[in-house]
Amino acid sequence: GALRTKADAGELPSFAFVEVNAMRLPQPAHAYALLWEALSGEKRGADTAARHLDKHFGSARKPGESRTTVVVLVDELDYMLTPRQEVLYNLFDWPSRAGAMLAVVGIANTMDLPERLDPKVRSRLGSRRLTFAPYDREQVEAILKQRLSGNLREAFSAQAVT
Repeated sequence: GALRTKADAGELPSFAFVEVNAMRLPQPAHAYALLWEALSGEKRGADTAARHLDKHFGSARKPGESRTTVVVLVDELDYMLTPRQEVLYNLFDWPSRAGAMLAVVGIANTMDLPERLDPKVRSRLGSRRLTFAPYDREQVEAILKQRLSGNLREAFSAQAVT
């Protein structure tokens, strides 16, 4: 995207971008394994990855140490709601730690998600909420056609997508 291009050109500080689609996770805690693998290249179980992430984002930078900013986009955030909400708490707590160099952006389809969060988790959220209008028919059609590009498009008749 445009931000990556600017970072590559030296117009912005470099950053690592990690996208987590919570709907594709077998359990919310698997976000830890996905995030740790994206940052370190190491495959770890969810519990081990959580400990590594906690240490990584919880430790202050040493003098002279440079750390790349990490931007995590969590799509379908509402799929991470559990009774204890521990994963959500950690994801939104880590950016508040000194030297974490972490930004987490959450996207949810439910308008009342912040109100459904445990007060402990809610206390970690920023106060910015952006509300987007739902897609109209033409936008949905364009998205489907773009995602069904190539050989997949031939598997469906034109009427199935319009």
